[in-house]
Amino acid sequence: MSRLKSYVLVVFCYLLVGLAAAQVVDVSKLSESYRLQGNEMAYIRDTTTSLTIVDIRSNDWQQQFDYLPNVSLGLQEDPYWLRLQFENSEVDKEIVLAFHYPLFDTLELYHYHEGKLVASHHTGDLWPWSTRPVEFVGFGFDLTMEPGMHQVYIRAHSHNSMNLTASVSSPDAFTRERLESDLVHGMYYGWLIVMALYNLFLFFSVRERIYLFMVGLPLANLFLFLSLSGYGTQLFWSESFYMKQNAFVLFAGVVEILSAWFTSAFLNLKKNNRFFYHYMNVLAILGVLFCGLSFVADYEVVIKPLMLFIFHNALIFPFVAALLHFRGEQRALLFLIAWALYLLGTILAISVGVAIELPGWVKNFNILEIGSALETLLFSLALGNKINTLKEEVTVKEKQALKAKIEHQRLSAHNQELDFQLKLREKDLQNEKQQLATTTLWLTQKNSVLQDLQKSLKALEGEADAQHIKALSKKLGNHLHADQDWERFKEHFEKVHTGFFSSLYERFPELTTNEQRLCAYLRMNLSSKEIATLLGVSVNAIEQARRRLRKKLGISNTETNLLMFLQEVGRDQEMEVPNLR
Repeated sequence: MSRLKSYVLVVFCYLLVGLAAAQVVDVSKLSESYRLQGNEMAYIRDTTTSLTIVDIRSNDWQQQFDYLPNVSLGLQEDPYWLRLQFENSEVDKEIVLAFHYPLFDTLELYHYHEGKLVASHHTGDLWPWSTRPVEFVGFGFDLTMEPGMHQVYIRAHSHNSMNLTASVSSPDAFTRERLESDLVHGMYYGWLIVMALYNLFLFFSVRERIYLFMVGLPLANLFLFLSLSGYGTQLFWSESFYMKQNAFVLFAGVVEILSAWFTSAFLNLKKNNRFFYHYMNVLAILGVLFCGLSFVADYEVVIKPLMLFIFHNALIFPFVAALLHFRGEQRALLFLIAWALYLLGTILAISVGVAIELPGWVKNFNILEIGSALETLLFSLALGNKINTLKEEVTVKEKQALKAKIEHQRLSAHNQELDFQLKLREKDLQNEKQQLATTTLWLTQKNSVLQDLQKSLKALEGEADAQHIKALSKKLGNHLHADQDWERFKEHFEKVHTGFFSSLYERFPELTTNEQRLCAYLRMNLSSKEIATLLGVSVNAIEQARRRLRKKLGISNTETNLLMFLQEVGRDQEMEVPNLR
């Protein structure tokens, strides 16, 4: 009796475990979309990679099915077998079983009704697009549910992250959700294209390299998200095995290259921080390396280092911006704000990739797409604002240039007037020099004649009326020393040598009138004989007067040339040009 009780208890526990591991989904009244839960999806990990549907349906393997703890399983090398159980208690019903992860290499489906195989499908990225039962970026299967119990087995294998998110829907609900998803993704992709064209227009306006980065970055993000969402396979490379396997690595590398270059240019690291300027160049080179590896290396080898590289860059870019912000760089704050949501989305995407289960609302929020869209918008607006700043700077420079041009024209006119006045003065000065020379020559000749006449009269003093001749000789002597002749000479001299007498008197006030006259004649570079004739004295008297003059001028005990000394007197006033403004 005790043995019977033990047997019944074991059977009862086995049934409980079986029921727990195979919770049934009732599709009888299904009208909308229903997301399958982990306790509704039993799984086996095929570590042998060789299990078939026959093996899986055997009693030995049926007992090994367990709850699926997490639909996001991270990077997995082994295939997974799923068992789903459906019940339909009414008439025949059409449903769509959809797996939303678009990067399965192979996906096999076996549909059993009351133990009989009623449908099977083989599809995946390694298969042509035409093998997909439903036109869908993920993988959809039309299933006919007759009344009764149904079992659906799925073999899933992916060299990417393994994500087994699945749903069952009515055909209408599935179509509606698919169109809504297409619309949302289309708006996002269209936004990236618009931003790329906007920055291309800015580039043609400004011709700065940073705008090319913001043309390439939205386009690179566009193709990166196309590869992740499955739209790339549907629209562009449905028949390309290489692109199906390596598009993510290729475009992720391009995104990291452009992100590093853009960060360097936007934050002006070449000027603000030379270390991180070179560091960004190294990151760009590593991005090129990953792009190259997408052509020659297996995806399984590249993906883990690439994810670490992306995670590193997602942190280092805002770190550099924060560092510059604390050092007073204003544009760094905008960079931090723009990068924040994109960084959060990147972290969440990597979290899913390493099998960290996230709340459903987070996964449905498309935060990575929203973050990249806002990032692109903010950066584009910042660069657009830079154009306005450049226009303002150009306007200011144009005003300054116009002001400088007007000032230059005014100065040019002023200089022309000065040149004209200077030429007039030079002409007047030349006339005065000629007049001075003429006056000096006339005075010299006059005094020479008078001196000869005076000598002749002195020779006749004993032969004629001595008193009358003496009076006449005295009168001639007075003419030799006539002050009006000196004043006439002085007037012409001052016009040629402006300020000479005033400067001479200011420096040497003790000079007599005759000594001033001697200085003037010496300034004209007249010989002692010519000066003697003008002053009506002998040459010896002039030589003595020159010695006395050197003493009064303070150069008697020096080797200073008297003529050169007098040449410098009043020189500063001669060089002055009157201000005509």
